[in-house]
Amino acid sequence: MDKRDVYCPYGIVRDPAAFGARAIEHDSYFGMQHAVLGDRDGPLTIFVHGMGGTWSSWTPLLQTAAAEGVTLDRFLLVDLPGFGKSENLRGALELSAIADMLLAVTESITSEPVALVGQSIGGFFVLAMAAMHPDKVRSVTSLAGSFQQLMTYARHPSLLLRQHPVTVAGTAVSAALSRLGSPGARARRFLRRMGMPDLFAQVTAHPEQLDPSVTAALSSGFSFPNFARTLAAGRSYADNDFWPRIQCPVDLLWGEHDSLVPPSEAALMRELLPSAGATVVADAAHIMHIERPYAVLDRMGRG
Repeated sequence: MDKRDVYCPYGIVRDPAAFGARAIEHDSYFGMQHAVLGDRDGPLTIFVHGMGGTWSSWTPLLQTAAAEGVTLDRFLLVDLPGFGKSENLRGALELSAIADMLLAVTESITSEPVALVGQSIGGFFVLAMAAMHPDKVRSVTSLAGSFQQLMTYARHPSLLLRQHPVTVAGTAVSAALSRLGSPGARARRFLRRMGMPDLFAQVTAHPEQLDPSVTAALSSGFSFPNFARTLAAGRSYADNDFWPRIQCPVDLLWGEHDSLVPPSEAALMRELLPSAGATVVADAAHIMHIERPYAVLDRMGRG
């Protein structure tokens, strides 16, 4: 079968050298930050992962590019503060501090405007950087990053518990079980058959078809403290004042089956960013760059 037709065709790769890249560190307001830099010529593209992710969350997309013979520009894959190997000595994830941190690491590498690609909260953060530092950004691709629904929960956390108590409990249980290997996987399958919501069912279209390395990465990366911090990051922004500051081309992508950031948000985001491109990726949910990386790469190539 053609890899293009395969759901989740590639696993997670944790060795930067596999992509001709190297790990770098830089000091920041949050403490020491970890990232992976692809040492190539050309303009810089920065990739920012979502909740539960790390720099390696983007490796299925890098593998897709290699399989297609697509040479990506010089790239930087960051670990957000508190994720992967990056420190978060401040606890909170303030929007302005994240934007400033991304700007600082950008300017340590290049003086030219950069392209930004982000997923989930990472998609929200790259939109924030483009709004706060418009002269430093040449384009934005945001995957499930419009975040309107999740911002409602950020401003009213008790609403999430009141409206989705079983989902919250099921996600916590499945995240814990996923750290137990095969016995945990069997327990998760049993609980799914009993009707309990699963962590991976919240973010993927076909959780049973995920590559084991993806399941392991999501399990190890997810934590409720980080989930709470990422939600809290957007409490203070004002939609109508924030997004119009963005001056560069913006491409917005949603997964067809995403329940966290549903495609129905497209209409609102197009009101706020009328010139933005909007695409719904078929047969994908919240982590579309892992589920359907060929479709995402195609969209990036047209952007």
